[in-house]
Amino acid sequence: MRSSLHIVAELVLPVSHYLVACEGATIETVRTVESHPAALAQCTAFFAAHPEFKRVPATPPGSVRRAVESGDITRAGIGGKRTAEIYGGKILLEHLEDNRENYTRFALLSAVADRSETGTKISLVMRLKNRPGSLHGALRPFVRRGVDLLKIESLPIRDSPDEYNFYLDVLVPANPGEMSGALDEVRELAVDVRVLGRYSSTILGSA
Repeated sequence: MRSSLHIVAELVLPVSHYLVACEGATIETVRTVESHPAALAQCTAFFAAHPEFKRVPATPPGSVRRAVESGDITRAGIGGKRTAEIYGGKILLEHLEDNRENYTRFALLSAVADRSETGTKISLVMRLKNRPGSLHGALRPFVRRGVDLLKIESLPIRDSPDEYNFYLDVLVPANPGEMSGALDEVRELAVDVRVLGRYSSTILGSA
């Protein structure tokens, strides 16, 4: 809520996980696989098919680098294709992720808001009164005015653990006046509302 930065673009990067090891390694020689805990958790089917592999939580891209530089054919790391190329690793298996629709979103921030009003998405954050039904009441203007809600997430407010900020992503409606009207109604109900930015989303090539 305190930041003065604005979201001016969103980049969506498909994420694919690769099993990478040193030259000479094969899927049969590997016994230990390390990567970031989040990456390990996204490859449960792979590990279910290979119960002989010991999972070691680590931090990528260090996991791939360590596996390659060790020269140990029993070690492998999980990382992106580009990481394997950078460290000269051997890709043993591709697309280990359980969900092929695996994406990471990046927001491009600027000190100056985009005034073009051509973006298709709006992100905002609102702080509501700490009372029953406040979230329901704050969402009703969007529903009534036909504003599609793409995402909602709550995060506790620092120094106020019993209160939350609600972060929303919405689609800009065909009639921009409906969006303005919804925000005006929400501002009457909320303690604070801040539009983080209006922007368009671009899906980049495969990781």
